[in-house]
Amino acid sequence: MWRVIVLFFALLGMALIILESAFHIPELINPGIILFAISGVMIGLEGIIKRKIILPSSYNKRLSETYLGFAAIAQGLIIIFVGCFLVTLVILDYLKFDHSIFIYLVKHPGIALLFFSLICFLSAVIVLVGSREDKEVHKLVFILNLLTNRLVAGPILIALGILSLYLGITEISNPEYFDSLGGGFLEGLFLGSKGK
Repeated sequence: MWRVIVLFFALLGMALIILESAFHIPELINPGIILFAISGVMIGLEGIIKRKIILPSSYNKRLSETYLGFAAIAQGLIIIFVGCFLVTLVILDYLKFDHSIFIYLVKHPGIALLFFSLICFLSAVIVLVGSREDKEVHKLVFILNLLTNRLVAGPILIALGILSLYLGITEISNPEYFDSLGGGFLEGLFLGSKGK
C-alpha cells in the first residue's frame, strides 16, 4: 500500500508538471513539485526504516543499485533533504519570500555551506560503502573499482565536507573573517554593487 501511495503521488506530481509545461498553466507547477517531493520523502523514509533502498543505476538506466545499511540510510536522508528543499522553495514562492531569501543566502551562505557539508558526508558514506551490486562482481573488478573510484571519490567528498563545514561555521560565527577569506565573492557575483 505504501508503494502504491508513493507511486500515485509521483505520477500525479509529474502529470501536473507536464500539463503546466504543455498548456502553460502556472497554477499546476507548485502542486506538482510538492506531490513529487512528497513521494521522494516517502521513498527516503522507507529506505531509512527498512535500511534498504533500490535506485536506478547512474551508469545504466536499465539496471538498479541496491543500498543496504548505512548506505541506505544516507541515500534516504539525501532524498528527504532534497524533497524538503523543494517543498520549502514552493512555500517561499507562495509567500513571495523567494527573492529575499536568495539575497540573504548570498550575503550569509553559512547555513547553505553546512547543508552542503552534510550532503558531502552522506555521499561519502554511500560511495565508500557502495551498493550490493558493486560487491557481486568479479573479485578483480571489485578491487579495481574500489581503488580507482570509491577510494578516490570518498576522501574527496570527505575533504569537501570538512572544508564546507569549516567555512559554514566561520561564516556564522565570524562573518567579517569569512569575507576576508573571499566569502564576499558571492555577493559581487550575484548582487553586484547591490551587495555592498
